Amino acid sequence: MRRRGLLFMGVLTFIAFAFGRFQGGFVPWFLFYVSFILLLYVALVAFFALRNPEVERVLSASTATAGESLKVSIRYRIPAVIPPAWIWIRDVGDPKALTQEGFTTLVPGFSREGVLEYGLYNLPRGRHRFHSIEVRSGDLFGLVEKRWNFSRANEILVYPRTREIRSWHTVNDRNTGRSFATHRIGEDVTSVVGVRDYTDRDALSRIHWKASARGQGLKAKEFEHRITNDFMFVLDCHAAHFSGEGDPLFERAVSLTASLARFAVQRRFSAGVIAWGNRRLHLPPGRTPDHLSHLFEPLAVIQPQGQKRIADVLLNESVYLPQGTTVVLVTPRLGEAEGNAISQLVLRKIKVEVFRVVGDGPLPGGETGVPGFLDSLGVRVYPVRNDAFEHLTGGGADYGSGSA
Repeated sequence: MRRRGLLFMGVLTFIAFAFGRFQGGFVPWFLFYVSFILLLYVALVAFFALRNPEVERVLSASTATAGESLKVSIRYRIPAVIPPAWIWIRDVGDPKALTQEGFTTLVPGFSREGVLEYGLYNLPRGRHRFHSIEVRSGDLFGLVEKRWNFSRANEILVYPRTREIRSWHTVNDRNTGRSFATHRIGEDVTSVVGVRDYTDRDALSRIHWKASARGQGLKAKEFEHRITNDFMFVLDCHAAHFSGEGDPLFERAVSLTASLARFAVQRRFSAGVIAWGNRRLHLPPGRTPDHLSHLFEPLAVIQPQGQKRIADVLLNESVYLPQGTTVVLVTPRLGEAEGNAISQLVLRKIKVEVFRVVGDGPLPGGETGVPGFLDSLGVRVYPVRNDAFEHLTGGGADYGSGSA
């Protein structure tokens, strides 16, 4: 507690008293009584108003998506006999979520308790932490002040933003029925491949009435099974390919990876993720909604801090891929090393598709011919120039000629 103001008022009151005793008269004694009342007020505030407060931070959500907002509520209560004249509160958190100085507000008025609310808008992807709450209070004239610092840890995990992908015409002819989707094609005559005897487990809508009318018992329609694709998304996190944390090109690459993974899982395909950021990440393919959430958690915190070239990642990780897996590479760079690595995967009978995130500038030298080379190998290369993923794959690869 800062009590220099209390000492100052004590000395000032003593001087006013001595001046009144020596000089006498209305003005000296008036100054003494005024200073004495101020001394009494400051003493009451110092010993009875500045008690240990109770503070709590409440977040409106524990998870969010990049670009969304978060409401933060700070509840405070000061169990004091005399309410303080003002309360100053500072919420200290991660600079990426808050400003470097944190959220600060001054609450005037004689209030013992209340709730402060503020919002964080356009949240960036990542794990953001709130560390502590600093509280100050004092008298009306700023003569005495007390400070408290409470450790109140909270965090929010902000997932990468996903955007709608309307279509993605990709078929892996090497996935020879290893896995099947859990749903069937709708009851259209073009998808019926035969009939069989009706069982109690079949729905009434599956009865083939024309075949049943031939007098050989109830027959059920046999539909074509929909063969799935198994995707392994390889995200380029090489530090030399990006300008650092927060690079818009890397954020687009992460958002695209999450959007493609969601597209696959929503269609009952399996999806996994490989990335070499600040550490190795290898999540095996899965197709459940819980698995999709499991994929999004590391994508929320991954940063372009990898030291391993994406070409080496492709070659090293390809030996662990299940048979029939489609490798989907998301990268901003397609140089000779990347082209050679992809060609080796093709020679190993591994299907590869490439989504290349590019900026507005020209392609680096030595990269303009790689898309054409990959196109000759049957590898689709999709250029990703902005965040509009809706029609990204609708027209196939328009990048094969090597034009930027």
